[in-house]
Amino acid sequence: YLAIYGILIPIFNIRFSDQYKASWFYYAMPIQHPGLILKGATKAMIAKFILPVIGTMAIISLSIWGMKTLDDILLGLINVLLIAVGISRIVLKNMPFSEAWSNQSKGSYTGWNLFSIFVISILGFGHWYLLDRPIALGIWGVVGIILILAILSDFKRISWQGMKME
Repeated sequence: YLAIYGILIPIFNIRFSDQYKASWFYYAMPIQHPGLILKGATKAMIAKFILPVIGTMAIISLSIWGMKTLDDILLGLINVLLIAVGISRIVLKNMPFSEAWSNQSKGSYTGWNLFSIFVISILGFGHWYLLDRPIALGIWGVVGIILILAILSDFKRISWQGMKME
């Protein structure tokens, strides 16, 4: 669950760049659903900031405690991915790299960070509570995967009217 903290800052700051004027490219392309770009950006952030950390922790856990930790590793991954795509879907309202760093207001996402910590805590304690209930863990994992896929498919509902244009 610690891996989620490695993606919160990139999610909140992906819209900023020193070369934000180059973002005209997004608006010149014949893209019907800009949410697909945001979905791709979310997947790229997950691949770069979450998967290496979880992969490393999984290798260490499996080598120390063996295969009995595999279900916990998978459920932890599902929960972290659920949090990451959920927060991305809620927070991302601008195209990546489309705003100047000078527009960043410090502390503007403090509430979202606190909410994220709360959700992470709920999921983590729920996971811990269900450790001795493998069927419940499996059901929770399936529900988590369904929610992740639903949120990812919801990205295509983002229209140009729903985007913040700076």
